[in-house]
Amino acid sequence: MKDGRQKEGKCVAIRDGHSDKRDGVVICDMCSDRDYIRFVTSMHTTSGGLVTQSIQRPEWADPKSPAAQAEGSDEELVLEFMQALTSNDADRLISYFADETMYHNMPLPPAHGRDEVHATLTGLFQVMSIDRVDTFHIASRAGVVFTERIDLLTALPTGKSFELPVLGVVHVDGGKITGWRDYFDLRSFEDAVDFRLGG
Repeated sequence: MKDGRQKEGKCVAIRDGHSDKRDGVVICDMCSDRDYIRFVTSMHTTSGGLVTQSIQRPEWADPKSPAAQAEGSDEELVLEFMQALTSNDADRLISYFADETMYHNMPLPPAHGRDEVHATLTGLFQVMSIDRVDTFHIASRAGVVFTERIDLLTALPTGKSFELPVLGVVHVDGGKITGWRDYFDLRSFEDAVDFRLGG
């Protein structure tokens, strides 16, 4: 797309019938310019009237690339955990955590200890579902695993979805998660789905 609509973050091609549906998200087939190697947020309106913001994924964002493959047990554990997130099951996910642990979505208050982490995840899944997690880069050193990914999230009260870029830092010790921090733009998610996680 060369006419500047994409750069302004205003895609009107869907309205003109140029669209596709992938993994439940409406995506404009005129916004697939592979020379445009950066995230671009576009507002797309589905036939049901709900609005989904779709982020174009640059060329390097390939979950099948060598940079997205785990090396060592710590990275394997984290990739397994990232895929388990789509279960939206706090009881299942808490088994990955150590007793002395923490979980912090950085724009929101942290949870310390296994019980608080479980309660936070339970509350999160009451208002939001994690529909897909694509990890593009993973690396680690001395028990600290870094991931770059996109999470496809749906706000349950509104039914609206958003593909959220996330940078994650996970501390692993003895095969368990002792710390998990996710960095992301909370406002872009909240504005896209018309729901406030931050109250």
